[in-house]
Amino acid sequence: QRATQYCDPPFEVISRSRSPIEVLYEDDCIAVVNKPESLDTIGEKRKDLQSMLPFILRPPTTTAHFGAGRNARSSAVTPLMLPRPVHRLDRATSGCVLVAKTKDAMSRYSQMFATRGGMQKSYMAIVLGVPKLVDVSASYSDEVVHAEGKAFFTLDYPIEGKDAVTLWRTVATCSSDPWGTISLVHLIP
Repeated sequence: QRATQYCDPPFEVISRSRSPIEVLYEDDCIAVVNKPESLDTIGEKRKDLQSMLPFILRPPTTTAHFGAGRNARSSAVTPLMLPRPVHRLDRATSGCVLVAKTKDAMSRYSQMFATRGGMQKSYMAIVLGVPKLVDVSASYSDEVVHAEGKAFFTLDYPIEGKDAVTLWRTVATCSSDPWGTISLVHLIP
């Protein structure tokens, strides 16, 4: 059962989302939801993913179970008043968003995202054409870096005055009737 089984989110919140919010994983402490494009993760006037979360997630119980079988242990949890995204995705970006349902989960995962401790972001993108290496200049490099057992190229280009290095590799390329040639690219910021 959902926490708000007799209520629906405001119509304008649903209408802003072009597809329903899919819950990919949920337990008493966290959830992972698939944020559609064209929806802010956290925005203004309650027209965002954060405002929809109480309508699609179960509230945590007061005790969470960790482990499996005979080694399982229970621990008291302190629920958040409302579930909250731990990180953001840009409005135009669709993808997985980690949601905290307890104060401990919010603290732990926020710290991991802030320090990149044990956390690595990875993106898949569909692009027009075939990505090519560019000439080495002050902004770009064709240096090969190995990550996740694969060879990636380096794109070193500042964004809004801040250093930004992205590893990239082409996963697949194919023909598309309306678009010509398209490629699937794996990106690691």
